[in-house]
Amino acid sequence: MAYKLLILLFILLSVGHIYPEEMCVSCHINKIHYKSKGLCTLCHLGNAYTTRMDLAHKNILNGDYAYFLIKDNWKVFKGNDLIEKAACRRCHTVGNEGNNIAANLNESTREKDIKMLNDAIKNPFLFMPQYNFSKKQIVYILNALFNNAFYSNGSNKGYTILHFNRGIKGKNIFDEKCGMCHKMISKKSGPLGSGSRGPNLSGLFTYEFNPIKEVKKWNEKKLREWIKNPRGIKKNALMPPIILKEEEIKEIIKTFNE
Repeated sequence: MAYKLLILLFILLSVGHIYPEEMCVSCHINKIHYKSKGLCTLCHLGNAYTTRMDLAHKNILNGDYAYFLIKDNWKVFKGNDLIEKAACRRCHTVGNEGNNIAANLNESTREKDIKMLNDAIKNPFLFMPQYNFSKKQIVYILNALFNNAFYSNGSNKGYTILHFNRGIKGKNIFDEKCGMCHKMISKKSGPLGSGSRGPNLSGLFTYEFNPIKEVKKWNEKKLREWIKNPRGIKKNALMPPIILKEEEIKEIIKTFNE
């Protein structure tokens, strides 16, 4: 009896690689494409081991979102371009790069379904800028996120950020002096500021923050110069000079370094 079980196990292991594909094509007849990539679930996710539609299609990616493993795909290329322009990595980890101020987006692609990911980009949480991406742009971004997540080494874990409505004016000097126009997320202090007239300053001192052409890399020295006289650096700067005590400047700089 044990001998027969071993033979059966050998047969199942030998042909098991075609079983998932057979389950998909039992319904999706003549729809096999990019066969060299492997099983359907590699690109489309879902569950290939059942013919029950509710189980098979759980967290499935339809065609628009399933191009992330196609070499040199233009959707992935455009998505990566949007991720760079929006400076998503100043708060998030994408692929093997980025900050861990907010959610690790590699993990998000594995844990959240496509609708939740769409909604998170279209209707961002507090302190995430509203980029007003179009439906097509969101498709591109998600293909790029899945592509980066697939090839990431998984070594950079994200922080779990809790958003509290503190309701305490002046508790943090950034809130009091900068928060009318700016927002930011600090690792230690959490979400700060409430304004949207100025740029979101999360990750200001990091490589991932998109600089202006007049400032190639923000640091303590450049921030001090900017606070004292923004138009001395950028002629058409909308921000006026801000009069701050030395202790206040140090406290703001400390917030960015946390």
